[in-house]
Amino acid sequence: MKIAIFHNFMDNIGGAEYVDLILARELKADIYTTNIDKEKIKKMGFKTNNIFSIGKVPTNAPFRHEIAYQRFKKLNLKNKYDFYIIGGDWAMSTAIYNKPNLWYIYSPIREIYDLKDYVKNNLASWWQKSIFDIWTKINIKRNQKNLKHVNKFISTSKNVQNRVKKYLKKDSTIINPPIETSKYKYNKNGDFWLSVNRLIDHKRIEIQLKAFSKLPNEKLVIIGSYEPSRHFKKYAKYCKKICPKNVQIKSWVSQEELIELYSNCKAFITTSKDEDFGLTPLEAMASGKPVIAPNEGGYKETITNKTGILIDNINEHKLINTIQSLKNPEKYKDDCVNQAKKFDTEIFIDKIKEEIKKRDLTTNISSDSTNLHQIPTTTEKIRIDISTICQLKCPQCPTGIRYKENKTIGQGFMKLKEFKKIIENNPQVKEIELASWGEVFLNPDIEKIIKYSTSKKITLSIRIGTNLNNIKESTIKLITKLGNPKDITVSIDGATNSTYKIYRKNGNLEKVINNIKLINHFKKKYSSTYPKLIWKMILFGHNEHEITKCKKIAKDLDMSFITKLNYTPNYSPLKNIKIIKKYTKIKSTENKEKRIEKARMHGLPCIQLWDSPQINWDGKLLGCCVNRWGDFGNILKTNLKKCINSEKYNYAKKMLLHQAPKREDIPCINCRYFKDNPDTKETIKIFLENNLK
Repeated sequence: MKIAIFHNFMDNIGGAEYVDLILARELKADIYTTNIDKEKIKKMGFKTNNIFSIGKVPTNAPFRHEIAYQRFKKLNLKNKYDFYIIGGDWAMSTAIYNKPNLWYIYSPIREIYDLKDYVKNNLASWWQKSIFDIWTKINIKRNQKNLKHVNKFISTSKNVQNRVKKYLKKDSTIINPPIETSKYKYNKNGDFWLSVNRLIDHKRIEIQLKAFSKLPNEKLVIIGSYEPSRHFKKYAKYCKKICPKNVQIKSWVSQEELIELYSNCKAFITTSKDEDFGLTPLEAMASGKPVIAPNEGGYKETITNKTGILIDNINEHKLINTIQSLKNPEKYKDDCVNQAKKFDTEIFIDKIKEEIKKRDLTTNISSDSTNLHQIPTTTEKIRIDISTICQLKCPQCPTGIRYKENKTIGQGFMKLKEFKKIIENNPQVKEIELASWGEVFLNPDIEKIIKYSTSKKITLSIRIGTNLNNIKESTIKLITKLGNPKDITVSIDGATNSTYKIYRKNGNLEKVINNIKLINHFKKKYSSTYPKLIWKMILFGHNEHEITKCKKIAKDLDMSFITKLNYTPNYSPLKNIKIIKKYTKIKSTENKEKRIEKARMHGLPCIQLWDSPQINWDGKLLGCCVNRWGDFGNILKTNLKKCINSEKYNYAKKMLLHQAPKREDIPCINCRYFKDNPDTKETIKIFLENNLK
């Protein structure tokens, strides 16, 4: 496969350029850019015969960025390559002609989004600020226009993913940038501190310089290049002006020299404002060195208390105190090296290749759907059922009325050690839905599981639902303090206790509401945004008169409100069919039976076999949250990837798409979503097309 990579500029080599050079080398791809400094690239250890300039651009902003944007917008390499990777924000305009593509987002253009005010305040005159305002508005507008041509969005970190969602209104997958861990080595914790970053104002180098001016017995080496524009030259000049005698600023060193500096420094310092991700701290860790960094941005995703120190609201005084407190940097060595290995190049390239494979497969979906089953199942997002025990006896719930009969699901809790084993064997996991056949908060290890997940930077959610009758106050404090799970759906089927208890037998609505109020209380106390709370109401004939009241209570409790139709049509059926049109978004032109069945089938669980595979409390891979008839192996006994790549799992995918005959050992043959829903294939196809765009 022939691949082209587009990058803004290659004349100032930083983390983003380094990653694109690795991509080009490992994928045997060509790079198209504007300005090129071949000597710097060679010193980094990369070849330059696959790097092509589409035309030089000026050194000063905004002309540099504007002309680069226009050059990439006109670049049409259609049919010359099989796949295109966009590696730069100003190069994103090239998506218009070059498809299939993915945009590997180091960050949305910071100057026009999150750092707009920061940049504007550093401009000298009112007319510069006025021009800057116009320039940002133009770029935001055309950015939004060009986004529709991007097939897949991939963010470098959770921090960048949040920016992409906030500013670009796009969902994105996370693939962290790589470091070549084998290149780095530990020699000793020497007598100097090291800082490696571009000399750009939002890197806040002045904090380091001012701190070391008050630490005359400490030494600091700063490696910092900068773009050859007037603005960056001005900041670099300022840094050199206030640089104390015990600090040495080097504008450029070779890769070999840099590795030696990492190897021999005492520890590493960085002060960047809301850093996108931060490769240099990982390079330091790969060299066995602890990192001092601000407690913000991407640093929170890589630096732990075993690999360094994060400083809240960093300033020169706090940096001085932290430097003086770091007495034994050598004790961090092993943890630092092990942390860095999680971001090795091999892991990164495997993930990128998987995304390319997905895009390559889906380019032909519209004309040929026979290869849909080959689209890989994600292993970054999974569902784990940590409890199949529930204290309620809901009359239509398999757990409430007949869980003891089910040998596949069984009855039990996942213990912390089993949860840990799954994560340790599958370090790529970033999101876990605590899907539950039972009540998740009954699990005795729930607090330990939440703490462990948070320490591993794993986002939790409870979207299927909790009855929230029995949750400890200590658990409420924990989830609000940590902000994990991010969202919790609470199943509440009535506005009064008498109505609520008709279905939620043994439940108590007053306890549920009090627990919700307690969550809101501690969210306010800890100034926490999470967890977001959702009120889910199953619509029955016996509660349809309370829908409006439920919505009002939900609003008063700062909860979103969603409805769901009962799966069993003969149990307490709705009397007012207009409710289906109003609350389930099913077209009124369809007949009554079709509207009811569509509403009931809304949210096809079959797609979980591709999107978020379900794991039972005892390690069985179930595939989806509905399956209670069989499994696809046990991931506590073998690797998750091995299970989802098994013949049986892939046959199930083919069978769901009607590309293979029914087979008795495939659990799906017992499921009504497969047996009674003729639209299964089309629904899965639509999901895969939309999800992979």
